[in-house]
Amino acid sequence: MDVTGYHSKHKIVQQNNIEPSSIKPVLLISKAEIERVISAQIPEILFDSKEDGLSVKAAKGGTLSLEAEGNIVEHQLPIRIEVTKQLPLAEGKADCKIRMRFKTKYEILPNWKIQTETEFIGHEWDEKPFMKVGFLEFPIEKILLNKLYEQKDLICNTIDQQIMDGTDLSQMIPTLLSGIPNPIDAPGGAKIWWSVSPVQTYISSFSSENDNLKISLGLESKLALSAGKKPKIQKLKVKAPEMTEKISPFSNLYLPLQIGFDAVQKIANEQLAGMDIPVGKAKLKFSDVSVKSKAGRLIVQADFSGGFSGKATIKGIPVYDNQQKEIIFEQVELDLKGDNLKSKGMALVAENIIEQQLSKFLKLPLKIWVKNLNEWVKYQEVQPGIILKAHFSDYDFKNVEIGEESLDFQLNLEGMVTANIQKIPNPVSPDDLA
Repeated sequence: MDVTGYHSKHKIVQQNNIEPSSIKPVLLISKAEIERVISAQIPEILFDSKEDGLSVKAAKGGTLSLEAEGNIVEHQLPIRIEVTKQLPLAEGKADCKIRMRFKTKYEILPNWKIQTETEFIGHEWDEKPFMKVGFLEFPIEKILLNKLYEQKDLICNTIDQQIMDGTDLSQMIPTLLSGIPNPIDAPGGAKIWWSVSPVQTYISSFSSENDNLKISLGLESKLALSAGKKPKIQKLKVKAPEMTEKISPFSNLYLPLQIGFDAVQKIANEQLAGMDIPVGKAKLKFSDVSVKSKAGRLIVQADFSGGFSGKATIKGIPVYDNQQKEIIFEQVELDLKGDNLKSKGMALVAENIIEQQLSKFLKLPLKIWVKNLNEWVKYQEVQPGIILKAHFSDYDFKNVEIGEESLDFQLNLEGMVTANIQKIPNPVSPDDLA
């Protein structure tokens, strides 16, 4: 199947250079919702038998209930039975209700199909059968059970066929991904696009937890982010799942992130716009900031005004400060050019003072971005009935580089993700994600 991805000329997002991320959401799927969906797939009439004057019609009598452990699901199906018997002098009728217990073993095949094998394991009467003939009643439990046991293989095969025909796991990942906006609105008004390489999937065994069916899902993929510049979109594939006994609850994301110079420029304008740098009795202000790169250095150009006016060129090398969790700029160089004789003279005097101030204030507040990310993912209804809850407890940044059109680095995140599925959504086509 296909999901949205992209290709970029920048080396930082070339898929071969990206370490695979592992996202391991714990899925808590409402048992009531699963019961509703499976019940809807089971036909209303399970069988209708007529033989030797005895008519037995078995119909679905309500919603099934289930419990799961490992790759075994046990469920009870209520069945309403109507019996009619033609007698020499009258017609006998019976109406009863029974709960039949089944055990279904499932396997997910490489083509994303579910293969099931259901067997009958017992029964329990809700309403025992008595045949009424006029004012008389006769117990027919034994006769009816013999008839049901004759039909048990047909009922089991019907359940298997309906589950296999009605369950489309191939769209599960695209359906979940379709709830994540692309691009994502980042702090400061920036847009962040995301992409994924072919996704390897792992699924753990089911277990029951309170009113939910719990399953761990493992996704391995090479991820990449692009801020400020929309990349080219292409379709990518999700591989068929592998079954495994246990999956670690910790997700590890390795995200190459591109911040386009237009986004950096926006951040720089916001930072410098609020700065008043004292130079003697005057206060220097910056405006109209532009950003580019040259020879491995970031170059920021801006107009300045205040006690004197002119243009400033700031050069620096971005470095990640592990203690402060920020990208700061080292080897900052400042070149001030005054518009008039007075401004030129003051620029020479003020250059060292301003350069020191800029070294303190020029930075990318990455820890604030992660804080905002945690705020966003702590509770998100990505689709009606699907609640995403996540928290990234640890993070760092690596490989800070200056590209031709962007500031490139890798963001590493570790945390836990839970998806509470209260309503099973309609399948989403991969084309809808492009």
